[in-house]
Amino acid sequence: MMRTTAPGTLSRGEFGARVGADRVLRLLRDFNVKSTWFVPGHTIDTFPEVCSRIVEAGHEVQHHGYAHEPLEGLDRATETRYLEQGMDAIERLTGRAPVGYRSPSWNLNAHSPQLLVDYGFQYDSSLMSHDLRMYWLRDGDRVDENQSYSFGSPTSVVEVPVSWSLDDFPPFTFVWEPLRPGYGSTEVISGDWLDHIEYALEHEPNGVVNITMHPQSVSLRRITLSKRSANELSVDGVSKHFGGVVALNNVSLVARSGEIVGLIGPNGAGKTTLVNVITRVTDADTGTVTLNGQDLSPLGPAHVARLGVARTFQHIRLFGALTVYQNVEVALSVARRHRGFMPSLDANDLLTDVGLQDVSDREANTLSYGHQRRLEIARALALFPDFLLLDEPAAGANEAESEELNNMVKRINEESGCGTLVIDHDLQFIMNICDRLYVLDEGEIIAHGTPAEVQRDQRVVEVVYRKGNRKL
Repeated sequence: MMRTTAPGTLSRGEFGARVGADRVLRLLRDFNVKSTWFVPGHTIDTFPEVCSRIVEAGHEVQHHGYAHEPLEGLDRATETRYLEQGMDAIERLTGRAPVGYRSPSWNLNAHSPQLLVDYGFQYDSSLMSHDLRMYWLRDGDRVDENQSYSFGSPTSVVEVPVSWSLDDFPPFTFVWEPLRPGYGSTEVISGDWLDHIEYALEHEPNGVVNITMHPQSVSLRRITLSKRSANELSVDGVSKHFGGVVALNNVSLVARSGEIVGLIGPNGAGKTTLVNVITRVTDADTGTVTLNGQDLSPLGPAHVARLGVARTFQHIRLFGALTVYQNVEVALSVARRHRGFMPSLDANDLLTDVGLQDVSDREANTLSYGHQRRLEIARALALFPDFLLLDEPAAGANEAESEELNNMVKRINEESGCGTLVIDHDLQFIMNICDRLYVLDEGEIIAHGTPAEVQRDQRVVEVVYRKGNRKL
């Protein structure tokens, strides 16, 4: 049993519940994936708010023992008691009896299969006679060192097989004894999991790839890598005319979760017009804007924001008579209604992120220009976006303020995992902050690539030369 009083071990469990679980929930939400959480009863009793968020997000909660007790050596009466305690905890949480079971030790006793049958479980996920194919759990399997393995009879319980190769605990969790370093390469392990999926698609089309993630084993690196492929904002062939003026001409770009993409160009190049088209403030004449394949053109600006595309404005738009705190809280209230699962977050957290925690009770219209810019960013982040569009965030900033803003945007991007599109004409600022750049001139994309590639592009050099300084 997990009867430990060691602070280190307990803190790892607390991290899994209070921190890791919310990160996994957000990751699943970003992929629009529903999952099964095998939760020990004592975890439900200790962290009821966290477990309630799992249920509220639409995930299944099933049995994982009560005290995360290993079954080996338990007599039938003791195992029954733990089984019933875990069932009671899940029923209090979800309002219904569990139908799925996973042994905390990924092993069963000789009497476990019949107990699962007697208590009405429909499936077990503790054994590994196959890695990709479900089968019937057997009762009566016997091993005798003096004779061959004796197979029992199939029960009514389906076995959804597990595999250590598809579990994140061995490669990613540090354990002192026996020493397990827990420093597995995220890329290598993810590649192995992908190999399983591809094999199953080809050879086991009716099979199951049962990947196990432990909240206490979740790292920011894994979350970030996963999110980079989670969301995509795409602009394809967009054109916009205002009378006889061509504001945008066949513009295309792509932004993905986890990266910072820059859009630069001189004044009048069409940058803000493009942001207005993306966020549905302005209609495009031709072309499409999609979010994860969904066409945004039939939608209004409020609907696009609720889907996860938040923005700031070139000309600041705050609720001037409201306090700094209230400006952020208004956006948070919208996100709570429309953005599904959100981690524990309040306006003060966001104001701290942008350095405005000390002015939270001031009216927004009394702030300096730079602080108003920061408040706009905090309010956009309060919408819990998948994509954050920053329209000239460094406007009016001196060199020191630009450097501070640079660091803040990078930190926000790393911590949130959202995609960020930064629009500016300050070449130095945007070169230092972005993974990729698009250069817009007279309504057309004239260059695209990494900052180093864009700097060497002759067309960009000509535009910079034409302007005569570091501002495009």
